[in-house]
Amino acid sequence: QKTLTTRMFTHTGPRRGDVFAESSFAKQIAMIEQNLQQKKIYVGNLKSLRTFADVRDAVRAYYLLVTKKPKFGESYNIGGEFTCTIEEMLETLLALSETKNIKVISD
Repeated sequence: QKTLTTRMFTHTGPRRGDVFAESSFAKQIAMIEQNLQQKKIYVGNLKSLRTFADVRDAVRAYYLLVTKKPKFGESYNIGGEFTCTIEEMLETLLALSETKNIKVISD
C-alpha cells in the first residue's frame, strides 16, 4: 500500500485567500488604511483556538514526506508551533496598523 495520510492544521502566508480569518482581517485593515472601507472589521467567532503554521513550512513538510522514504500507510500531522485565539490574532493585526479606533463587529 503506497498511501500517505496527512492532517494539515491551520496555515497561513503569502497569497492566502481572503476567505480565512487572518487574511480577511488583514485585507479589511489594509482597505481601512487606504480609506476604501469604513473603520469597521467584520468577524465571526473570535474565541476559537488555532495553532498556526507558515504555509512555506507546510509545503516543506509535504516535500519531505514524498522524498525521504516515508512509511506508507501511516498518518502524519502537519502543524505549527504558535497557538492563539482568533481574537488574539486580530488584536496583533490591529496593533500593527497605524489606523486606530477600528470597530470590531461580530457578523
